Parts: sequence; structure tokens; C-alpha cells
Amino acid sequence: MKKRLFLLAAGAALSVGGFFLGKTHTAVVHAETKTSIMKSYGKCIGVYTRGEYVILVFEDGSGTVRLVNASDGSLVGEDTRN
Repeated sequence: MKKRLFLLAAGAALSVGGFFLGKTHTAVVHAETKTSIMKSYGKCIGVYTRGEYVILVFEDGSGTVRLVNASDGSLVGEDTRN
């Protein structure tokens, strides 16, 4: 009986401790600049990230795929699907 009460109390203490230790705060990130991307690029079909660079992938109605730098809206690459 004592062993069962001890295990119950230890489990409760670990659960409460784990709850408070497991709580983390999420960092709030705000965009530094606004970028504009031409509507003719089509819909965004993907995102490519490498280190600090974020590249958005767009495809228009004719099958042209464009890679756009997310930080300044500049065109990185362009290719037409066959």
C-alpha cells in the first residue's frame, strides 16, 4: 500500500514538473520590409529555404515556374515546363 501511494505521488510530481518545464514561449517575428510580387507570376506552389534565404516558387497558367526572393521580391530564376 505504501509503495503504491509513493508511486502515485511520484508520478503526480513528475507530471506537474514536466508540465511546467515543458512550457516554452514562442518568439514573435515581424517582417522588416514589405515586398510586392507581380500577380502575373501566378500562384505560389512552394517555398525553398536555405539558411537565411527564402525562395518562393510560383507557377502561372502557361506553365512558367518562377523563383522569387522573398526578402526583396527579386526574380531569381525562371523556367517554362514542356
